[in-house]
Amino acid sequence: MALQLKKRDGVYYAVGTVGGKRIRKSLGTSDFAKAKEKKVTLETNISSVINEPKFKDNFVMQNRNVRTSWNNKISYHTTPAPPFEDIADKYILSPRTGSSKSSRHYAEFHKKHFGQIPIDQITEETVEEYIESYHLAQGNTDGTIRRDLVALQSVLNFGAKLGYREEISLTKPSDNPHSTETVTEEEQKIIFSHLSEEANRLCVFIVNTGSRPIEALRLTGKDINFRERLVTLRSKKGKGSKERSRQVPMNDVVLELIGSDIEKHSHVFDQAWHRERLGKHFVDACDKAKVLDKTLYCLRHTFATRLARNGVHPKVLADLLGNSLVMVERYMNMTLSDHRNAVMSL
Repeated sequence: MALQLKKRDGVYYAVGTVGGKRIRKSLGTSDFAKAKEKKVTLETNISSVINEPKFKDNFVMQNRNVRTSWNNKISYHTTPAPPFEDIADKYILSPRTGSSKSSRHYAEFHKKHFGQIPIDQITEETVEEYIESYHLAQGNTDGTIRRDLVALQSVLNFGAKLGYREEISLTKPSDNPHSTETVTEEEQKIIFSHLSEEANRLCVFIVNTGSRPIEALRLTGKDINFRERLVTLRSKKGKGSKERSRQVPMNDVVLELIGSDIEKHSHVFDQAWHRERLGKHFVDACDKAKVLDKTLYCLRHTFATRLARNGVHPKVLADLLGNSLVMVERYMNMTLSDHRNAVMSL
């Protein structure tokens, strides 16, 4: 075994691979002679550890549980791996991993699903079961599943860095930011016929205003301006962020749906519904209607696509959707028929 000397920012490092594990240790000096002496000492310390019979047996049986510590020794875990929730808590507390709100949110969420499962027993098969029981049941999009799995993989590999499991690369849905889902008027009619009365009201509102589901569920009487025929949609990007709002005109369908007797502080829609429940109910309705690969968010895409086909300017679309012009492009699902109609109009 021989470590190599590397220099970075004026300081020497000892770098090499021992027992299948990568070692990179700062020697804390810019003097070559001193660095060479410290490297020899480090190599001696490592050799004394890996030549112990206990280490060899453990390394053969549990190579994943070997890690390098900062005291020039190699430590290894002989106790059972801790549960996922313990590693997730450490992940959240680490300034290098859990500093962002989204990281903490995902880690806390995953604790509910994987809590007491030992970190080294979470495999691709375990994750596949999680995707099927949660994401597919909720009708979540590939993008949502992908973001979730990226966050989950970070926690699992954090456990690997602590020496409790092997690193893992989870299989994720392909990242195609330009794919959109829309429904035709015929598909919409069939799907909506399988919805409950209140879910039908919510979906009719979304497809006629471009509202996000959460914006529709938060709607109260104070957000409705009957005189100007405007509805104010409110949303937040994340916890602690400022509220964003935009005004969308109400067509006759929306006016009739809301009615004129709504009280100022009353919610427009039944609060027994929430985003996950509504999303699952919509997917179930799609299954009954035999309309495949649709989620609740396709109604927002449908709103944007129909307006685009009617010649609405992209900037107007961006204002109505509360998105940037770049994001609006994702929502417009143009077909060959649209291209043909555009050319034939010349």
